[in-house]
Amino acid sequence: MREVAERKPIKKTEPKKEAVRETIGTGKEEKKAEKTGKGIPAYLVVLLVVLAVVGSYAVFLLLDSDSPPNGSNGNGGKEGIVRVKLLYSNECVFCRNHNTILDVFDAKGIPFEVERIEMSSPKGKELVANFFVQVSPTALVPVEDMEAYNETSSSLKKAFAVVNGYFVVPEVNLDNSKIYSRMFLAPQSETDCNSLNGIAEIILFDDPFNELSIKQSPIERGIERDFNDFISLSFEYLPSSTSTLFPDANTEARDYLIDYFVCSNAEGKYSEFHNELLSIYCDTDGSEQNFSNLEIVSCNSSPHFGKPLAKEEVERAASRAGLSEGTIATCFNFVEDIKKTSLQRASEYGIRVIGTALVECKYNVPIQTIDDAICLELPEIEPCQKIGETQGA
Repeated sequence: MREVAERKPIKKTEPKKEAVRETIGTGKEEKKAEKTGKGIPAYLVVLLVVLAVVGSYAVFLLLDSDSPPNGSNGNGGKEGIVRVKLLYSNECVFCRNHNTILDVFDAKGIPFEVERIEMSSPKGKELVANFFVQVSPTALVPVEDMEAYNETSSSLKKAFAVVNGYFVVPEVNLDNSKIYSRMFLAPQSETDCNSLNGIAEIILFDDPFNELSIKQSPIERGIERDFNDFISLSFEYLPSSTSTLFPDANTEARDYLIDYFVCSNAEGKYSEFHNELLSIYCDTDGSEQNFSNLEIVSCNSSPHFGKPLAKEEVERAASRAGLSEGTIATCFNFVEDIKKTSLQRASEYGIRVIGTALVECKYNVPIQTIDDAICLELPEIEPCQKIGETQGA
């Protein structure tokens, strides 16, 4: 399970070099993790399984090590090196200049060399245009170099586009234990992605009553408190791939709760309903006005914890949140279509992990980084000005 981290203000970083070449892939990556299977770190097994879903990878091919090519010792011999161009943008200060496909190569013992290229540099601009790059970061992997590794090459062909002799591999957030931030170079023009009015549009893809989501609720509430009139927060239901609070609960009871969440968002009262439901579920002192984040963190001591709420409790939360019974009843007629649309939208933006936020249809970020993304887009709004003053103090 992913750990819950506190939100932190944007850190000022030194500009990264325009292009840096380094050899880092010999199957001995720095990351130390619990080993499983054939010596592959446990987090990479999850990563590879996700690849199977995301990009039609053949998992058994990825888990089996490729044989080193003829003329190479498989440990950095020049003939076997895969020469990767890694495109990243300095604009996205919270995005990595790394790509999880490199972790796959490292786990399989495929030696690789990385040239990191900043997208706004002359060379970066040329590569972005020539390879139709849409996301930062993106790895360009030579098809010819990969031919020495038949199994992995075959898997890459099933998952990624080939342009001008390279596999174009955007960061697709393969490690299910983390959410890696991404930036879209040309955000889609959607009606709910317009900050021209000084309001940051945030769409949270979540399963609100997953245990992790409850633990992260204080962060979400803090964002709403700190940015108040400067954000518009909406919700898209994303079924959880991790353990839920009540996995053995009656399906009807769980669906009833989720449908209310979906319809509260359609009525524009997701936050109000979420807070009222948390108050009941965590057995706090009352409405959202008088329960603390500590009570949410301690929610597992509530008699409700691990049990689905009764329908009357869900309805009581809806009433306290000011939801209209008539509007909810109408919404229930279309709720399955709404949920399908949410899944489609998540797929379009490469979102699969709960707690991922889409900010201005430009950034995919974990909930802890929402404020950083807001202030990157709208540095002039009052909350971001205050953060800047605090950093400069």
